[in-house]
Amino acid sequence: MLKLRAITTCLALACTPTAAPAASLVGYWYGQGYQPPIHEVTQQIIHYWDDGTFDIHFRIYKNCVLTFDQREAGTWVLRGPSGYRIVTTSVGGVPMSPPATDDYRLEELTEQHTRYVHLATAVEYTADRVDEKFTFPDCASISLSGGNRAGGPAS
Repeated sequence: MLKLRAITTCLALACTPTAAPAASLVGYWYGQGYQPPIHEVTQQIIHYWDDGTFDIHFRIYKNCVLTFDQREAGTWVLRGPSGYRIVTTSVGGVPMSPPATDDYRLEELTEQHTRYVHLATAVEYTADRVDEKFTFPDCASISLSGGNRAGGPAS
């Protein structure tokens, strides 16, 4: 009976190829670094909820002075085995009309780290898993002098 249960469990996991990435994306992620499209250092904390919604908190610094602080929310969904889409439905608590849609390709996804590419801009980002009590580090700790940091483009 135990052997049958183990076989059944293995088959169930093998037959649901998108279940593992979905479970892996769920949670809190932190990314930071230089964003080429806007020429600024950014930080972001993303929470992907298991109900298909997300919250993201962005910060942008110029010369280590906070110049932008914004929260966005919306929905997310996996698109095949290596992609996902987010649809931003509100910015700063104000509904967006129409919502903004962004597609990403997952290049790497582990329980602790993700690397993904924004398809429209071809910019690659990274993020590390954090716990729900994580807070933004100060800007000095994300100085570009240390090279590529989580959230910034990979070289």
